[in-house]
Amino acid sequence: MSVFFCHSVMRRAYIKYMRNFKIKIIVAGTICFCAVSAYFFFSGEDMSQESQNEYRSYRKSDKKSAKFERKNDKRNRSRVIKKASRVHAEKPRLIALFEDEEAKLNEFSRQVLAELQAALDAEDFNEVRRLVEKLLERPPDPKFGDAGVAALLRRSAVDALGWFGAKGLPELVGLLADENPEIAQASLDQFNLALEDISLSDYERADIISMAAKVLTDIDGLEMMFMEINNMRHSVGAGLLVDICLNGTEAAKSLMKDQIEFFTGEDNIVTVEDIEKWLAANPDDPDDDDLYGGFKDDE
Repeated sequence: MSVFFCHSVMRRAYIKYMRNFKIKIIVAGTICFCAVSAYFFFSGEDMSQESQNEYRSYRKSDKKSAKFERKNDKRNRSRVIKKASRVHAEKPRLIALFEDEEAKLNEFSRQVLAELQAALDAEDFNEVRRLVEKLLERPPDPKFGDAGVAALLRRSAVDALGWFGAKGLPELVGLLADENPEIAQASLDQFNLALEDISLSDYERADIISMAAKVLTDIDGLEMMFMEINNMRHSVGAGLLVDICLNGTEAAKSLMKDQIEFFTGEDNIVTVEDIEKWLAANPDDPDDDDLYGGFKDDE
């Protein structure tokens, strides 16, 4: 009897203990769940801000990485490139390009075209420029005939000046908006070819883009040209962005928001003042001239 009584007492004690243990487990689990929920609730905003900062830091580091790769590429190529060559290996034959249309020219037009070819063959840039100015005069010389300067003559002007690279571009700016789409495209092609000249510094490429952005309205052409801005030192690229914001065509200005964000790595820069503040906080590096100065004869 005493053994049965002791067993009964122990059984009731065990059951009570297990009930209390389960309650403790439930309470502890509830407390942990509440603590974790509270942590994520109160730290959610900080985590979001931290993610944004990490993204911006990534954009900046990506830009630095691209700059580092460009620097190494310049050093490697400078070992094998001794001198920058002209964009075109051979001079264009102006008349041969337009044999089908040559019959439409009057005698005066033929004479100017022949003189232009002779000046190009002699690599006489000043004479080429003088003849091109004659072709592009407004109003045109009446000697060209009632139809004015034929399209093939304007195209010849593009090819002749384009052979001289960057220094021939100022006279071609107006032809970026030529009424003939083929001539406008040919002019744009010459601008893009000039930008590929490895002897040009970022200052010189910025001048080319600035000229085009004041005339060009073709969005695709502008986007392709603006890609060069990302290969410029901070002061030059930022200065060019400001210039386009103030003086570019409406088409050029419409692309500035995305271009500014891509160049700076910041999405909150929208005004000229913002660009200037960013530049003050991100000055040029001491070795930028070596990186962006272009390949010279002694490299």
